[in-house]
Amino acid sequence: MAESGNGDRVSVIIPAFNAAGTIRETIESVQRQTHEDFEIIVVDDGSADGTLEIVRSMGAEIRLVQQSNVGPGTARNAGAAVATGAWLAFLDSDDLWKPEKLEKQLREAEVSNAELIYTNVIPIGSSSGLASLQHDPSRMPHGNVLAELQLDNFVTLSSVMISSEAFAALGGFCGPEHVEVAEDWDLWLRYAESGRHMSPCTEPLVLYRWRNGSLSHNVVRMHVGRLAVLSRHVESMGGKMTTSRINEALASAYACSAWSARRNRRWFSYIRFCIGSGWHGLASRIVK
Repeated sequence: MAESGNGDRVSVIIPAFNAAGTIRETIESVQRQTHEDFEIIVVDDGSADGTLEIVRSMGAEIRLVQQSNVGPGTARNAGAAVATGAWLAFLDSDDLWKPEKLEKQLREAEVSNAELIYTNVIPIGSSSGLASLQHDPSRMPHGNVLAELQLDNFVTLSSVMISSEAFAALGGFCGPEHVEVAEDWDLWLRYAESGRHMSPCTEPLVLYRWRNGSLSHNVVRMHVGRLAVLSRHVESMGGKMTTSRINEALASAYACSAWSARRNRRWFSYIRFCIGSGWHGLASRIVK
């Protein structure tokens, strides 16, 4: 990763796979940023639709990286490898930013001295039944948030701005050989485990698109991914997590999967995940 001479330069990394329906609007939301020192890096992850043509039509200043389809985590790493900014900001190809997003995150980074800044989020798209904001602004975790992250992946990927140095030190996103999904949660856990601090922008600066048919609707695959991330984290903690705490984290993971299964009307999975959450919740209280 190249070093930037400007501490305010942000490299915006957008992985894209068959994103022709949304990629233009996503890129335009970056181009409208009030903070002007940024670069846009689109990593095409083996698209077979018109994604490439749309990106190429939007200006020569957009850096385009092409690879065969290996997944978004690896695509983000490929973008980070050619980035020149002191900061990396990740944006999924169907999400949107408000114009002041980067400006306010850089301001928060200067005040807090944190190496990762995340923001509040507004759900859009198939968002029926969801709250108007992802977070209660008065209750967004900050500082060393390892304990909170063990129970909930509350950091939305498209809201994150992380220092290039921290990202490189952590080795970026893990590949599908380690966890097939939820690689973002894995990175946030490793970030917090290293003792680094996060700080939030409590304003909703990201519009996160919920879509029927997206990966998050594959509730079993997402559940398996959550368990894989937790397993890696427990192992990396080297015995520092008590059996009670592990069961508490598992109960929370099952509860998250149950919520997703209920939302997607996967009733068999919903019942199964509710039972799992109850079992591990009980175990967390009686097994130390």
